[in-house]
Amino acid sequence: MKIHLMRYYALPLGMLLLATTSAKTEEVNPKGAYYYGTIYGAGSALCEAENHGALEKGFAREFLGDMVASLVNDPEVNDVASYINEAYREMRKEADCKGVL
Repeated sequence: MKIHLMRYYALPLGMLLLATTSAKTEEVNPKGAYYYGTIYGAGSALCEAENHGALEKGFAREFLGDMVASLVNDPEVNDVASYINEAYREMRKEADCKGVL
């Protein structure tokens, strides 16, 4: 249980560290950071739920894939499509999401 809690705290702390380090070299796009966190967080929750049997096999892949495609094609957020796609790529590399996404 302690390991699971640490994992949930590691992401926000890592994002804070990333934000402070990258702020020195370039400005952080708040809108991009928001959507990155949204995709990464949703992906993490979906993977965990599917791994624990709360969701049918394949649901996480289909749902998150549709969510990413919908956002990337939305004219109001396509200016941060690179953040959305990067979050999706990184989420698929996570150990808990291999074979799920």
